[in-house]
Amino acid sequence: MLISATLALAVATAATPVAERDQLRQSEHMYWRAINATQFDLWLGKEEAWRLTVSALCPAWPSTHLTLITQQGHLKRQQEIIAKASAQCRLLRIEPLPSNADHTLPIQKVITVDAAKLKGNNKH
Repeated sequence: MLISATLALAVATAATPVAERDQLRQSEHMYWRAINATQFDLWLGKEEAWRLTVSALCPAWPSTHLTLITQQGHLKRQQEIIAKASAQCRLLRIEPLPSNADHTLPIQKVITVDAAKLKGNNKH
């Protein structure tokens, strides 16, 4: 009886896995790390981290900061994602950082620019 009660309590208190997201709100301090040609890990502050997947038509990752396009302060799936890249370079997936990923905070910073400002200045 004690074993079944302990098991029931463990199941009831187990953390529910975080699901894939459609958007993220930008934070004041954001950092990134390239994983492969189409994925990078994005930190929103020091503790919240996500794995983002972009289309294969995106350019090679820069060696320093990464400039991402936001829409009213959000990164959204299917939007153009990397500044000065082709319009075909889009954000495809936003997933929780895998448990086996490197969870140390990267030093490479993210800079954001709002899509409305890019289009308003005819720079996009």
